[in-house]
Amino acid sequence: MSAMKNIIRRYRFILLSCVAITAITFTLLSHGQKNNKNKEFITFIKGIRTEAIKLGVSEKTTDKYLTSLKAPRLKSVTHLKHQPEQELTLSQYLGRLLPPSKIKTARLEFKKNHALLKIIAAKYHVQPQYIVALWGIESDFGKNAGKFPLIQSLATLAFQHHRSPFYKYQLLMALKILDKPLISDKQTLSSWAGAMGQTQFMPDTYLHYAVDFNNDGVKDIWGNLPDILASIANFLHQNGWSDKTPWGSEATLPKNFQSALAGTNNQLALATWLKLGVKPKKPYSQKIDPKKTKASVVIMREKGAPAYLVFNNFRVLLRWNQANLEALAVGTLADKIVENQ
Repeated sequence: MSAMKNIIRRYRFILLSCVAITAITFTLLSHGQKNNKNKEFITFIKGIRTEAIKLGVSEKTTDKYLTSLKAPRLKSVTHLKHQPEQELTLSQYLGRLLPPSKIKTARLEFKKNHALLKIIAAKYHVQPQYIVALWGIESDFGKNAGKFPLIQSLATLAFQHHRSPFYKYQLLMALKILDKPLISDKQTLSSWAGAMGQTQFMPDTYLHYAVDFNNDGVKDIWGNLPDILASIANFLHQNGWSDKTPWGSEATLPKNFQSALAGTNNQLALATWLKLGVKPKKPYSQKIDPKKTKASVVIMREKGAPAYLVFNNFRVLLRWNQANLEALAVGTLADKIVENQ
């Protein structure tokens, strides 16, 4: 019996030793991986600093925003794998993005800023309800303009995301923006993906489309309402928006509809869609020439979701964010803003 106990003790000792050795080895490997990652990140940031200076960014700015950056953890990019556009059904997405409270606020903002919106709409040829809808969808009318450090967020994504070149370019453009005197402290904050201000513009989008509408010398998408609304309108205008047509509408499809015809890449004259049995559920608020106006059919993946007949303005909304669900949300909110008016 005592011999058996000795054997058990011996095996227990061996097992505990193996566990301890494994734990120490794992710790050393993790520490080594962390050190390697830190070295790689430091080298990466040095490269960013060199490129930024070549683009004309001052050393003072690169030192200020790049020196204190920390090597990111892998979990920093988990947001990218869990975007609402990828996981929610259309009804769930619209329910989350367009609660009654947001629709009510959108209508109030539309009325409150009517005079300003009318001037902006005339200059950029964009219907006011779409400007307000995008403002509401992107930042909840300025309430959610970003709380993450802009440079750290972009550096994290540029270093380890599969779209590294895109985020690296955004990082360089962000440094270019920050090289000038700050408009607001909020300018150094963004969404987790680097979208800035009440318009949620990426840095290169800001440089291309932000507008100094009140002529005070700065393009302030963080706190200046005329600049914010005009910048949204300018983006739409520069990307081909037309105030002569709506974005689209929900539609019914014939039973024999060929799904191969669906998609924004397939554009047919509205008259052709009507002959094929595709019918808008509601009449359009604007007069449209069915023979000259081209449209596409958009079908959601989930069973039972409505189909939509959309025009070129819908494709312009996709330029803002390459997601059908968000474009549908913007169009839906815009319609609700002017509903029964």
